[in-house]
Amino acid sequence: MESSRAWKPAEPTAHTLAEQAVPSTLHLLQVDESVVGAGVNLFHGQLTLPIHLMTLYGGSGLACELSLLYRSDMVHIDTWAPEAPASPVGNGWSLPYDRIERAVPVQAHARANEYLLWRQGQCYQLSPLAAGWPRGTVPRDADRPLRDGALPAALAEAFARNGWALSPETRIEAGSERGVWLVHDSGQQRSFLLTPSADGAWQVRSGGQSFESQPFAYWQVTYYPPYNRWEMVLSDGTLLSYGGIGEESATAHLVQWGVRWANWSGPALFPTLQERFPIAWNLGRIENTVGNWIAFAYAVD
Repeated sequence: MESSRAWKPAEPTAHTLAEQAVPSTLHLLQVDESVVGAGVNLFHGQLTLPIHLMTLYGGSGLACELSLLYRSDMVHIDTWAPEAPASPVGNGWSLPYDRIERAVPVQAHARANEYLLWRQGQCYQLSPLAAGWPRGTVPRDADRPLRDGALPAALAEAFARNGWALSPETRIEAGSERGVWLVHDSGQQRSFLLTPSADGAWQVRSGGQSFESQPFAYWQVTYYPPYNRWEMVLSDGTLLSYGGIGEESATAHLVQWGVRWANWSGPALFPTLQERFPIAWNLGRIENTVGNWIAFAYAVD
C-alpha cells in the first residue's frame, strides 16, 4: 500500500495574500513604501497589508504564526460603530485564522451549500469530487471474507504500516454496493472506503465527501458528515483537522453555529421549529508525518 500522505509535489507559490504582499520585509511598527506598494491591487486599487507578529516553533518543522492583516476593502466609514462595529484590532484590520466555512445562502438547504477554505489569509472555493481521495491499497484475504463488526487485526496492521493507524473503536460494515466495505474510525473521526481491485487487493479511498480547491493546490480535502469534521492532507503529508464532535471539540469551540428554520436562515417571526447548523469549522489540529502536532482552541465573545 502506498500512502497518499507520502506524495510530495511542489506546493503552489504566490497564492496567499501574505506572499503577495511580501510580509517577510515588513515587521511590527515598520512601514516601508515599497512593501505597501507591493500590496496594492493594480486593478481595483485595494490595499492588502499583512504584518507578522510572532512565530511559535514546534518539533519537526511545525510552526504557528500570528499576523495582523489589513484590507482596505473592509474599512467602513459610512456607518456608525454600533451598527457595524470595527474589529478588536481596528477598522480594516483582522487576525486571520484558518477555517472552512459555509457560504450561507438565505435558503439554507443542504444542496445549496458552498464551502470556502481560508488558509493563510487566502480564500479557496471547494469543489466536490465524484470519488474519494485514494489512500493506497491493502492486502485482501480471499479465504477470510469480511463481516460486519470489528476490523480484522491483519487489516488494521496494514493501515498502520502505511501511516493510517486506526483507533480500537474502528468498525467495518458492508456498503450499499456489492463488494464495497466502509471502515468507520469513530476514535479519530474519519472513515475509509474499501473496494476490490483487479489485482486482488483492497483499493482504499477516503470516506465521506471529498473536495479539491479552486485555485487548485495539492491538498486532499474530505468532509465526514457523521463526525462534523473536515480533514486536509497537504502535499508533504501534514494532516490538518477542522471541527469535529465530542467534548474536546465543544470546549475548544472548533465549530461555529448558525440558526435556521427548515430551509430558511434569514430573519423569521416565530422562534419555534428552529435548529442550529454548522456554518464554519475552525482549524483544530496540525499533525506531521512523525506524529508531532499542534492543537488550537478558540475563545467566544
